[in-house]
Amino acid sequence: MSRLLLQFSHLFKSFGSFPLFEDLFFSIHEGECFALIGENGAGKTTLLQLLAGRLPPDAGSINRAPGLSIGLLPQEITLDEPSMLVREFMEKGVLSDLEKAMAACLDNHLAKWAELHEQYEHLGGYRRMPIEQCLHGLKLDSRLLDRTCESLSSGQRMRVGLAKALLENPDLLLLDEPTNHLDQEMTEWLTTVLKQRKGACVIVSHDRTFLNATC
Repeated sequence: MSRLLLQFSHLFKSFGSFPLFEDLFFSIHEGECFALIGENGAGKTTLLQLLAGRLPPDAGSINRAPGLSIGLLPQEITLDEPSMLVREFMEKGVLSDLEKAMAACLDNHLAKWAELHEQYEHLGGYRRMPIEQCLHGLKLDSRLLDRTCESLSSGQRMRVGLAKALLENPDLLLLDEPTNHLDQEMTEWLTTVLKQRKGACVIVSHDRTFLNATC
């Protein structure tokens, strides 16, 4: 059986007096892909936030596998540092930090390098997509890398956020309406990438064709 990544037990979540989830059981294994569909306000985005650990449940438990890496693409990208270059934004993350640390200690600290290498391999670093391939698939000009995040259009910003999430190659990838700013060609490319992933994926989308092809 594939590795258990995350499990909800007796989970309860409400907003005010309105219950969103009651006594919810839910488990995700490596390689699985789930589609979340429903009307606006049904709690789909809230469930992604619970999965990502950004919201606590009101009751119940959430058990995550040791060392589990989770990537979340929200519907809207919030910029903590609007003046940051796109290149810097895309390079922020666990795998990029490990790559830099490995390069820094390669010559003089082989034991530390071996430890970092093991972490990098476990997190899928050697399976991560080349940045050029990702930019091409999402029709992002490489010259955008040297622009500030705040200079991008909303569509460009979302595609950059999607590219970053894919490049990090987390164990569990959470996508909230990922096709909103994609044309058909980009959507087909994304479908292919997600189907080739080893990790698990949970997708919120109103695009039934995309969901049927991906999950």
